[in-house]
Amino acid sequence: MAGSLDVKILRILLEETDENHRLTQKAIQDCLARRGETAGPRAVRSALTRLLAEVDDIECDETKRSRSDLGDESRDNTTHSGFYMKHLFTDEILSFLIDMVAFSEHLPVSYRKEMREQLKRLGSKYFHQRELLLDRVPRAENPHFFLNLVLLEEAIQKGCKVSLQYVQYGPDMQLQVRADESGEPRRETVSPYQLAMCGTRYYLICNHDKYDNLIHYRLDRVQNIQILEEQPARPLEELDSPSGARLDLREYWEQHNAFSGDVIRAELQLTPGRIGDAVDTFGSFIQIEQRQAGPVAVISASRKLIRQFAHSYAPEVVVLSPADLQDEVAERLRKSAALYAQNASAAVDPADI
Repeated sequence: MAGSLDVKILRILLEETDENHRLTQKAIQDCLARRGETAGPRAVRSALTRLLAEVDDIECDETKRSRSDLGDESRDNTTHSGFYMKHLFTDEILSFLIDMVAFSEHLPVSYRKEMREQLKRLGSKYFHQRELLLDRVPRAENPHFFLNLVLLEEAIQKGCKVSLQYVQYGPDMQLQVRADESGEPRRETVSPYQLAMCGTRYYLICNHDKYDNLIHYRLDRVQNIQILEEQPARPLEELDSPSGARLDLREYWEQHNAFSGDVIRAELQLTPGRIGDAVDTFGSFIQIEQRQAGPVAVISASRKLIRQFAHSYAPEVVVLSPADLQDEVAERLRKSAALYAQNASAAVDPADI
């Protein structure tokens, strides 16, 4: 009976208290009564004493009473009041975690809703999640995300290959399995090495059987994973490394930022307003030098990432070196300008882009 009362009081403290909302022993007794539990003051006091000794996250106010008030020097001269549960997360941290779940577009909406409700239960009844404006654009969803995580983590631990299918959006805005040359759904066999994040998305860093470099798959675009336990993953030492040294996956990911391909050193002329965007994109792999013509970003990162950054922010970002990347970006911009110059009613051949 005492154990049952302890659990009921613990539930009250979890659900109805926090640092700013405390309960006296009498208030706890009243809460029990509202929940259909009859317990006298002595039973409640004994249960609270046991909980204080056994549960580290229960806090209360302590008051020392004088011995003259007690009349018996053998009695404990400490009284307790203002009981509350110190929750695992503060309201600010809990709100942040819920926001991160809400913004995780790679998760199906139903998963996000369920996870947000589970997180809310980690706070007291006084916790109120702030309202945010979220992207409500409907998208086709991949329901295999958490299963993908489990299977890929297992394969990485076992050091074996996996077979999977990669999906992409079709003209009907639905996810479709990437097809092979005959038009049939294609399966890819890869050696998985590491799960990584970029922004709010998960990626698998892996090697495709046909190539000698690393590639990345978005986990929300992967389905039907099969673990190939009889096929060991290809050793990292066999793969091409831009520096010639053994691949360091952490350094590799920081430099590539979800873009595969070679790492190059480049210099970009940029306006002061784009310095923040450069830092956001390239992180610690960037140096800003103040030259006569203005700020120049010196970057070591994926060639594809640098090219996209320069193309996206042109003309406020201009490639100074290397020359071949400068020519490549200039040619892409010329093609873009030519397409915009065409008659708006004319059909654009995707091959020209």
